[in-house]
Amino acid sequence: SHAPFDRILLAGSVRTVPASLIDQVTEDGRLCGVVLGEKGQRMLRSYVGRRILQETPFNDALGELRKGISRVL
Repeated sequence: SHAPFDRILLAGSVRTVPASLIDQVTEDGRLCGVVLGEKGQRMLRSYVGRRILQETPFNDALGELRKGISRVL
């Protein structure tokens, strides 16, 4: 109800970033989070609007976000 947002930072890892979340970022806004790859590798993925800006290997443990668990910070 507060969208669109200038910045979204995921506080856990996801297997895919839902399009519904990407849609909540302004055209030049940023979204950043850790994405789990098919082989278990983690990538820090940054978006600008709907475009992937950068993917960087992320070699630290970060819990996976679960559907239905969210809150506004």
